[in-house]
Amino acid sequence: MKNKKRCEITDRDYRILRFLWKWKIVSTHGLAKKFFPEANPFTAYRRLLHLESDGFIGHYTVNGRFNDAWIIKEKGFKYILPYLGDLRSKGFKSTNYPHDFIATAFHLGVWLTAQPDESQTYSEQQLRCYHQDLWPSWVPTSTLHRPDGYSIYQSGDKRVIVAFEAELSLKSKNRYESIIAFYDAQSSINFVFWLVDSKATLDAIKRSAFNFQMLTNTKHQFTLLSDFKKKGWMASFIEGTLNGKCLANYLLHKTYTIPTQEPLDRVTLALLDSRRRPSNSNL
Repeated sequence: MKNKKRCEITDRDYRILRFLWKWKIVSTHGLAKKFFPEANPFTAYRRLLHLESDGFIGHYTVNGRFNDAWIIKEKGFKYILPYLGDLRSKGFKSTNYPHDFIATAFHLGVWLTAQPDESQTYSEQQLRCYHQDLWPSWVPTSTLHRPDGYSIYQSGDKRVIVAFEAELSLKSKNRYESIIAFYDAQSSINFVFWLVDSKATLDAIKRSAFNFQMLTNTKHQFTLLSDFKKKGWMASFIEGTLNGKCLANYLLHKTYTIPTQEPLDRVTLALLDSRRRPSNSNL
């Protein structure tokens, strides 16, 4: 039998593997926009299939049949491991891929293709796997709570640090009070952007904040998952001092322009599009 032709890893493949490790799970459409911006979406899809066939990546069902997103596999992780630096935990799997699929879209959003200058992201994967002394200086060093990630950007001469929390199921009062206490003690964090699955979850978090007599209540801003799935970063905050404004108002503080003049919501929605195989329409 003829030997199977092996997939030769290119620089772009390497960057895809690094990206999948950092963000855990990403849609076909998101990877196409990020790494194949000038190509037909099927070009991206075919390359991903090659990487999957050779064991570097795999797919995980996030929303029923034919609705999958891409994850890094052990072979892919071993390939990039020598370049990741000194890891505290040599992990690459998610404990909850459906949650992380949403959390990645919420955290990364339009920065997938239009990240502002002088901005950075630090994902939950990085928080979990790197030693604290290797974290960027702007990342809070407390390990009492690990959010779904942090971002930092410049607004004029001020730096703004945002923590992201994708809360997609109702948790206990004690858990919420400990999270609120964590953020109350972190004076460097300007905002906590919450993505909540329902108003019941929102109300539970608010009650915990009230019971804890939270001091820095201006930090916490809330967006509904149903709105986010329709509008991406253009979804409005429904609770908090930024009520009525949207994530893009703060995370894209400069005029948004890319060569295709693509609408703001399309990029985040590409991350949320779980169709494994691209449609015939443009992504």
